[in-house]
Amino acid sequence: MRRRVTLYPVIAALVAAILAVGGLALAQTGVHNNSRACTPSEQSGLIFVAVPGSSIHIIAINSHTQSGTILNMPRDSFINGRKITDICRSQGFDGGIATIRAYTGIPVQYWAHTNFSNFMPLIDAVGGLDIHVYQPMHNPGDTGTHFDPGNYHMLGGDTLAFTRDRYNTPGGDFGRSTDQAQVIMSGFRKFSKLGADMGYIFDLIRAGRQRVAFNVPLPDLIRLALLARLVNPANVKSCTLVGSGASAGGASVVVLAGSNSALYQQVARDASLPPNAQCFMGVNALIPPG
Repeated sequence: MRRRVTLYPVIAALVAAILAVGGLALAQTGVHNNSRACTPSEQSGLIFVAVPGSSIHIIAINSHTQSGTILNMPRDSFINGRKITDICRSQGFDGGIATIRAYTGIPVQYWAHTNFSNFMPLIDAVGGLDIHVYQPMHNPGDTGTHFDPGNYHMLGGDTLAFTRDRYNTPGGDFGRSTDQAQVIMSGFRKFSKLGADMGYIFDLIRAGRQRVAFNVPLPDLIRLALLARLVNPANVKSCTLVGSGASAGGASVVVLAGSNSALYQQVARDASLPPNAQCFMGVNALIPPG
């Protein structure tokens, strides 16, 4: 029987164990990219990956401590006078990630991205993901959400709707970013249960090369997939950056708070969060331990 694969473990393997809400708004026409990534430092054991989409997620992994952090940045974040998503559109993902790297001081090495047409079939192929809905989400005319609070096993269409909805989440874009982090963690948990099978890992890598755009060189891709097996999802924390809504040039934007600098510095230092981290709705808010 042929193994079934999903986008979430695929990207988890690509980024060393954690990730994957990829590409919910910055759809591309293709899924391959030939740009090269910076090689991670073997001495520090730190790996940093960005996933641009309806939000920007920066995944930081410390391979020495087998732990990490996901920083969640709303897609309308205003950096250097422009939305980060606009920068990605005009300068490509390499340009967008370079901007994030300079702004946060986090030495992001890799990025991974997919689009609608690749996202849903892969979620369906694995049979869905386990998601907890914390507040009523009913927006059938826009995102397609139709959820009352509770536990759900979501297939591709519902997962996509859940990750896109910002009108039924606390804080709008901030709540959506937090919801997407839950989906990332659900995918990583699935990978952590199945990643002992080397054949499964290579199936993920093959699927990833077909369905996901990324700048991870193949030797690093295999090494990251192996590393992913060692990281316990319980040791990965999620933190949505804090900020406020504003208007710039007639467009709605998100102004990130200066207090986020403490998060950037600590994550860049060792992929952890500082004590009493100031995150939107708290560390791991709305993400069940699983």
